[in-house]
Parts: sequence; C-alpha cells; structure tokens
Amino acid sequence: RRGRLYEALAAYDDALRYLRPENAPLAYAQTQNNRANRLSDLATLPGEDRRGRLYEALAAYDDALRY
Repeated sequence: RRGRLYEALAAYDDALRYLRPENAPLAYAQTQNNRANRLSDLATLPGEDRRGRLYEALAAYDDALRY
C-alpha cells in the first residue's frame, strides 16, 4: 500500500509540473485535491510523519479551494 501511495503522489506531483491554474483551473484543483487525499492516506501509515503529512495535505486542499 505504501509503495502505491508514493507512486500516486509522484504522479500527481509530476502532473502539477504541467497543469497551471491559469490554463486549467479545474484540472489543477482536482489534481491538488487528489494529491491531498494521498497525503492524508500516507499520514495513516505507521512510520510516517503524521503531522507533517497532514499539514502538507491541508496546504494542498487550501490551494485546490482557491481554484
């Protein structure tokens, strides 16, 4: 599970290199929301920095809400 979550997170990070809010605001927001979901999932796993992951997720959710 951990490996797949990391793969998904990397895919969302890669997508965000190309998706910009000024060009595709809805796609950008959806990608940020999905990224935040994966960060929240990672926060539940043993050995993860729960607090750090949740703060990252909140930042991504906040960014998605702007668009």
